[in-house]
Amino acid sequence: MAIVGPSGCGKTSLLRLVAGFLKPDSGRILMDEEEVSSKEFVILPEKRNVTIVFQSYAVWPHKNVFENVAFGLRLR
Repeated sequence: MAIVGPSGCGKTSLLRLVAGFLKPDSGRILMDEEEVSSKEFVILPEKRNVTIVFQSYAVWPHKNVFENVAFGLRLR
């Protein structure tokens, strides 16, 4: 899937909502017909099978390169 649009149209906000980095102010987020945005039911972001490649670095500064990459592999 690709999300495209002009600057400021909400692409990053949408991805952050789907990935679980943000909670919606209203509405619902469904994945495979299962709500992932309700307060009663939470699927942890690392369990959602959603990957975001950030334009700027999004790493843990206290970890080295191997540890940052290995973190994602451990979750699988």
